[in-house]
Amino acid sequence: MECSFRYFSNSISCSTNTNIRPNSELLLLYSCNDNIDPHISTNRINPSSVSNEQQLIKFRSGLFEQNADNFTICPNHRYYLGKGWKKSKFCMLKPPLKHCNGTRKAEKATISVQQSREILTKFGIFIPVGAGVCRKCRSELVESIRVDDLSLTTAVASDEASEYTLSQASCGSIWTPGASQDTDKKEIAAGHRSSEDWGTQRQILSLVANTITYSKLKSLIPNLSRFKFTAARKHALSKGQGQQVPNEERRREGITNAQISHFLDFVTSPAIITDMPYGDSKFKLSNGETITVPKIILNSVRTRVVEQYFGYCDETNYENKASISSYMRILHSVGPNVRKSMKGLDNYASDGAKAIESLLKTSELFCRLGKGKEWHDNTCRILSASKQYLKLEYKLHIKKDSDVADHCCRFSLSDGTHDFSDNCDHCHSATCKACEELERTLENLLDIAKAIQYDNEDQKDDTLYIVTESVRAVREWKKHVLRTVNQDMARHNILQTLNDEEVLIERDWAMKFLPMLYRECQSCWFGKRGLNWHITVATYRSGEILTTHTFIHIFDSATQDAETSNAVLSNSMEFLHKIKPSTKFAYIRSDNAGCFHGSVSVCAIPFLSSNIQCLQMDFADPQGGKSICDRKAAHTKSFIRRHVNEGNDVCTASDFKEAIMKSKMKNFTAIVALPPSDRKKESAIFKIPKITSVNNFVYTGKDQVRIWRQYGIGKGRLVPASGSMDDLPQLTVLDSYTTSEADVGVAQTETSNQHSDVNIDVDVVRNQQTEEEQFDGSTLDDDITSDVCEEGLQVDQMSMLFSCNECTKTFQKYGNLLRHLDTGSHTVKSMYQTLSDKAKIEYSKQMEKVNLLSASSENVTPGRNVNLLKQGWALKSRGEVKRFTDDQRTFLDEKFQKGEKTGQKYDPEEVSQEMRQIRTVEGKKRFSPEEFLSAQQIGSYFSRLVLQKRKKNNNSYTDEDLQAEIAEAEFNALNEVSS
Repeated sequence: MECSFRYFSNSISCSTNTNIRPNSELLLLYSCNDNIDPHISTNRINPSSVSNEQQLIKFRSGLFEQNADNFTICPNHRYYLGKGWKKSKFCMLKPPLKHCNGTRKAEKATISVQQSREILTKFGIFIPVGAGVCRKCRSELVESIRVDDLSLTTAVASDEASEYTLSQASCGSIWTPGASQDTDKKEIAAGHRSSEDWGTQRQILSLVANTITYSKLKSLIPNLSRFKFTAARKHALSKGQGQQVPNEERRREGITNAQISHFLDFVTSPAIITDMPYGDSKFKLSNGETITVPKIILNSVRTRVVEQYFGYCDETNYENKASISSYMRILHSVGPNVRKSMKGLDNYASDGAKAIESLLKTSELFCRLGKGKEWHDNTCRILSASKQYLKLEYKLHIKKDSDVADHCCRFSLSDGTHDFSDNCDHCHSATCKACEELERTLENLLDIAKAIQYDNEDQKDDTLYIVTESVRAVREWKKHVLRTVNQDMARHNILQTLNDEEVLIERDWAMKFLPMLYRECQSCWFGKRGLNWHITVATYRSGEILTTHTFIHIFDSATQDAETSNAVLSNSMEFLHKIKPSTKFAYIRSDNAGCFHGSVSVCAIPFLSSNIQCLQMDFADPQGGKSICDRKAAHTKSFIRRHVNEGNDVCTASDFKEAIMKSKMKNFTAIVALPPSDRKKESAIFKIPKITSVNNFVYTGKDQVRIWRQYGIGKGRLVPASGSMDDLPQLTVLDSYTTSEADVGVAQTETSNQHSDVNIDVDVVRNQQTEEEQFDGSTLDDDITSDVCEEGLQVDQMSMLFSCNECTKTFQKYGNLLRHLDTGSHTVKSMYQTLSDKAKIEYSKQMEKVNLLSASSENVTPGRNVNLLKQGWALKSRGEVKRFTDDQRTFLDEKFQKGEKTGQKYDPEEVSQEMRQIRTVEGKKRFSPEEFLSAQQIGSYFSRLVLQKRKKNNNSYTDEDLQAEIAEAEFNALNEVSS
């Protein structure tokens, strides 16, 4: 594609131009929409005749009547024909219209669009719009181009007066009406009489109002009032003689930034989107700027999301709602994908999905190299179906005991040792069609990649690496899903058997909270240091009802290590015992962060509280998806943003607590505290080898612990204690506030003790049920588990707004969905459908509507398992740790430094591809296949370099600060697009 204006403006060469964006690519002319108001004001061009940048470029090229919508333009032509064009300070007319020697200064008045067109038509000379003209040449130009030669027209009431009419935009800015003859004044008077609207009359009168007295003009126009005459003079001074008042387009926006932020907080909550998936979306703003934001995956169609939001606002008594159409415009502007991916945040699912896409592209190569179209179509069908199977259905097939080896947790997670293995009491004589097809296809692709004839050795090395890594990623994804389901069984079983004396405590460090100011200057925006805050959610049974209570610990500055995490847990159990004194036993659950899953943290659990005994400690599988803590954190940040939008600042831990206090959150405790003071760290009393591979701990007292690699697999290994950890570090509580189901209010002041007593003042509100935080173990009256209730009563499906993405339950209220997700009590339909066309059509309909994912019974057929899976096949494999070579580090450092200097940062995926193709000066490949690095490895290396650079400038800047800054920037970008 080439620049179309190279043929119309020979004096300007086609090239890039750094004065305009984009500065190096061709654009279609109709996409040029930069603001030209300052330019036309400086060059005294009538705004009504040139309304946008593309018109200005056309007129500057002499294209007045031609349709140039499909023309392309380079950055250099765009700049010098548009905003970058500059008029000379001398007269710019050309012979025969030029009557000066070229050294006379031009007056302020310039050539208009109509004059440029008429000069080109009558004389064949092109004078650009906005060109300056001297006084002498202007008077001659007036004689050369008469007013009546310009075919002037206005809004004419009759044909009789049409020969005297004027156009609103036809009178150029360089004519001096005072030089016109008496006949011209009569013509203007006739035009005034024929015009019906006052705006046109005022414009016509402004041509002569400054050069004639009121009495003389009244003799020509008898009904002219002095007010109209004065208004015409004012128009000539403010807008210009004969100039039309431009109609500025003004759009009324009926939605505020606070409403946009509140809606986006709801849309991006884990209950509405399954996860923030891999991939980016690019959006173009109205000013032409392009920004990149993460993709959004909605669990429902857009209209249903808006309905859910209105239901949520009614539940939380949020009255500042906008219209439905406004929220629909927001969803259309951010362009979310609708239910295309059910998991995407964790690395396993992301890498697995990308790997399948890579295998699909590789199959196209194998088809071209001789495998044929039939083989290619069949392979693509199986890979696409397997991708959906691993995302949606595989987790519903997994059981503790199954006749299918791919689905049997007991077989898949036994490592062959005496303590961590179980023998199945059944035979694995059945096979799963989906699992078998996937494994057979992966093996087939590996064999073909090794045996097929390639075009060259480079192609062979590249393809072998891609296929090997992709097959490994898909298999790891499958293992991860099975391990996640098995570890989630621990939480489910605890909630099923929870009694009045027990509590399930789940904990997690939230992403650092960056300070927010209602009015924030640039100097405050850069280099923010985030606030550390920790979420602890306690689930306990109050009668027959499961209730959750959230503890939020906020620190101005803290180290997220094992000592601080244990001190937070100890403080949470202290507060919990004050709220519910009958609690005696606790089950602890957390993710695999190093501050939780370490020897010091695990060994200290039995010694954290004298009132509550910790019985069990469980860890979720790494990257195991969102937890209840993430949902509580999302809602908390939503309340904080609303508080800031109301004109407040949140910069300190105390501000954070004040913002939560003013929210309508129920059953929560906000604690402002200081981290434990620096002291000698306690040594671990339990010697547990390879503790990161152990995920379940049962404490049989303070002197021993029984450990498991995977939940419920084997009898476990008993590890005795080698000492005691009685003197553990504690938090210093500065302030706290508590609300509960009875509207608890807590007043806490700073104390010099290690940990202070908590005085709780309770104002009991009788007959008040806290619907937002209570959940009955049985199905609620306004919830539904399927299209037909257990009693057989038909329920209106459209009234069930909120659907669970893990099972078939749907709910009328957002709070009920959150409680269902918190307990994890998912229900599936015990039915089986074959892979018939009817089932596919029905499945696609369900995917387009509400999330009623049918939990498939296993697609099982009796027969021999052709995979020949080994016992323990789903256990996490320990990869070999290899240090980067000097050549690898040099290559990556060069890319990073180049990106820092130019500002154009390299994408890790592009660097990974370049690494497989780059050659030395001798023409040899720089890296061998064993030295190829994945995009994830390269991205991690770049992140470490960024962190090192930040630490040089700010010693307190940590990796958590970097992650919080990135997350806040992504949310702000999404907010900017929607507004």
